[in-house]
Amino acid sequence: MDELKEQIINLCQHLFGETKKEVKENNKSVDELIAIFDRIKETPGCAKKIYGELLYHDDDRVCFEAAASCLKLNENVTQAKKVLKSISKNNSNPNMRFSAEMLLEVWKERGCLNF
Repeated sequence: MDELKEQIINLCQHLFGETKKEVKENNKSVDELIAIFDRIKETPGCAKKIYGELLYHDDDRVCFEAAASCLKLNENVTQAKKVLKSISKNNSNPNMRFSAEMLLEVWKERGCLNF
């Protein structure tokens, strides 16, 4: 389980890039993060534990990924929403702030994240 957490943390380092090269790295990392999510969601206890712990990471990119995953799992919803609200208000990256805001809006409108 620690290995999966480390993989997620490492992949999150490439999220929300701004240059052309960083955007390519972002896209590759997102694909890998989706594959990891799809693999571990089949073990709900494991997924809840990993993403729940990552909600408290000190890197907002990791927290963002964890919060989005928690909302997709419908687990740790209250904390995930708090994390996204904080990111949407306080993060220095405008793309990340906007993405956090949009995730919260979709969650509010639909009550779930299925994508």
